[in-house]
Amino acid sequence: VLILAGSLSDRFGVRRLFLFGMTLTGLPLALAAWMPDYGWLLLPMVISGIGNGFALPPTTRAIVEWFPTRRRGLAMGIKQTGVALAGLICGFVVPPLAEPFGWRGTLLTLGLVAVVSGLIAWLVYRDRPIEPSAMIAARPGFRGVVRNRSLLLLSTVTFLYAGVQLSLVGFLVLFLTERLRLSVPEAGTLLALAQGGGVAGRIGWGLVSDTVFGGRRKVVMAIIGVLAALSSFVLALTGPDTPRAVLLLTLVVAGVSAIGWNGINMTFVAEIAGRQASATAAGLNLTASYLGIMVGPPLFGQIVDATGSYAAAFQAGGIASLLALLLLWRVRPPVDG
Repeated sequence: VLILAGSLSDRFGVRRLFLFGMTLTGLPLALAAWMPDYGWLLLPMVISGIGNGFALPPTTRAIVEWFPTRRRGLAMGIKQTGVALAGLICGFVVPPLAEPFGWRGTLLTLGLVAVVSGLIAWLVYRDRPIEPSAMIAARPGFRGVVRNRSLLLLSTVTFLYAGVQLSLVGFLVLFLTERLRLSVPEAGTLLALAQGGGVAGRIGWGLVSDTVFGGRRKVVMAIIGVLAALSSFVLALTGPDTPRAVLLLTLVVAGVSAIGWNGINMTFVAEIAGRQASATAAGLNLTASYLGIMVGPPLFGQIVDATGSYAAAFQAGGIASLLALLLLWRVRPPVDG
């Protein structure tokens, strides 16, 4: 769905596809409030998930359309914090909402919020007119994107980074409680610290790439990979006697790098593809990201079960980050970045 959504966004514009995606996300969610049992609930939830897939790639093209290279990394980083911010808001809003109205009222409210968000974007956002010189050039389309070696390499990098990210997020609390013998509240606080580093990284790396490195996204992506690998190897060596300051610093670095990479990554993807194929490339890259999310954590857990230790699993995460660096080295950045 993500690749199709990106291709349609490049063809018909951001405005239409985002409205379609948010409507397809929200209406089934609202209708789910009237489903009689769990079995019936699955269908509207699946359709809502498909709608969410249609809403994601257009947002990348929107950033490419309206932000110049010198500010694009920061803008994309801010955009990429949206999911984390929405999760934070829902954590505060949904429980109080569910208490008086129940799960049905909560689903109805969330569905309506999604539809209204799409309508607001439809009313406010305007697709940027295509310049005559760009109209002459043929739209690369899906075939052009999948034939672009740099985009395929970068999608593989994304697959590896996403696997490392979700493995860290998914297993950190277990690691801290089982290996370091911390309490669950302490482990939860440290997970929040790492997640906070991830939010800061999404914005900070974009700002750094725009200002310090003059739009050279590849350099920043490489720095992120080095930091992610180092933090993984340090976590592999961490034990109950590790000084708390070392643990805190390691988790902040891991958050900033292994969790905070995707804003600058999406900027790099869009700039390599160019405006005319930016959403299609974003769809391909997001697909690789979700595949990494599906593969990484189960593999991490399997390594822990097979070895009886988290050390080997974190070492595997570090090796994955280093492998991503080797692939990244072969990516050719756009001429202006």
